[in-house]
Amino acid sequence: MRPTHRAPRILAPILATALALAACAGPPAAAPPPAPTTPPAPPTATPPATPTTTAPTTVPTTVPTTVPTIAPTTVPTTAPTTAPTTAPPTAPATAPAPTPTAAAETYTVTVREDPKLGKILTDAKGMTLYRYTKDPPDQSVCTGGCARAWPPLTVSGTPDLAEGIPGQLGVITRADGTRQVTYNHMPLYYYAADHQPGETTGQGVGNVWYVVTPTAGTTAASGSTGSSRGGY
Repeated sequence: MRPTHRAPRILAPILATALALAACAGPPAAAPPPAPTTPPAPPTATPPATPTTTAPTTVPTTVPTTVPTIAPTTVPTTAPTTAPTTAPPTAPATAPAPTPTAAAETYTVTVREDPKLGKILTDAKGMTLYRYTKDPPDQSVCTGGCARAWPPLTVSGTPDLAEGIPGQLGVITRADGTRQVTYNHMPLYYYAADHQPGETTGQGVGNVWYVVTPTAGTTAASGSTGSSRGGY
């Protein structure tokens, strides 16, 4: 029965060796410290605070100081000084020019030389004047349609005869209240068909209408023949 006691003798040295090795190795290594302490650092910094302070400080200081100073100083000073000084002198100097025109129409009746009829009476603008042989002295019988075809020469004041012309002017009051000019007591008329100064288309119309020749006595008709158109 000797083989039964050999096994414990072999195992004893092995166990002793394992225990010796375990004693030399020392205590187990400590576990590394946890790493979660470092990551939370980034959230602490706040960079966006810097732009907020700079922007509002620069803008309001520069803009309001420059703009209002230039505008009000330049505009009001220049405009009012130039305009009122230059304008007034020009207007009064040019306005009173119409004086010569009034002087040209001073004479109510004047004389023009006609190439066919000789010297005849005209108004200040050169329009031919006529007499109506049916008119008695200082009276007009040309009214209504006759007066529309042969408008009377009328005035509001005293008629003037150009210098050097013989005879005399007068005034009669017509039925409509207008004042008609007479020459040597004979009423004077225009002819509606005469449109330009110097025209004498009314000469001899109806053998009763004639241009007027300047004379010192009773006015005589210039010419003795004419058509019978519109003579009234």
